[in-house]
Amino acid sequence: MLRTIFYYLKLGLMWLGLFALTKAYFLFVNLGMETQFLSNFIQVWRAGILLDLSMVGYLSVVPILGILLGKIMPRITPKSTLNLWLVYLAVFSSGYGFRRLLFLLLGTKNKP
Repeated sequence: MLRTIFYYLKLGLMWLGLFALTKAYFLFVNLGMETQFLSNFIQVWRAGILLDLSMVGYLSVVPILGILLGKIMPRITPKSTLNLWLVYLAVFSSGYGFRRLLFLLLGTKNKP
C-alpha cells in the first residue's frame, strides 16, 4: 500500500512538472525569451499552483478510489479501474467542447 501512495505522489509531481513545462512554453511563445522570463515564469507559476494542484487531484481521484474499492471488493480489478479512469479522462477533457456546443445552441454568449 505504501508503494501505491509513493506512486501517486510521483505521478502528481509528474503532472506538476508537465504543467510547469506548458506554462514555460506558453510564456516563451507569447513573450519571447527576454531578460525577465524567469521572473515572469515564477510569478505565473505561483499564481497558478493552486489550480495545478486541484487539477492533479481531479486526475487522481478516480484511480485512487478504484484502488481503495479494489481492496474492499476483490471483484474490482486494476483493468476495470483503468477503464473507468480512461472514461473519466475522456469525459473530463471533453468539457471544453461540450461548453462550446452549449454556447452555440443556447446563444448565451457570442464567443465561447
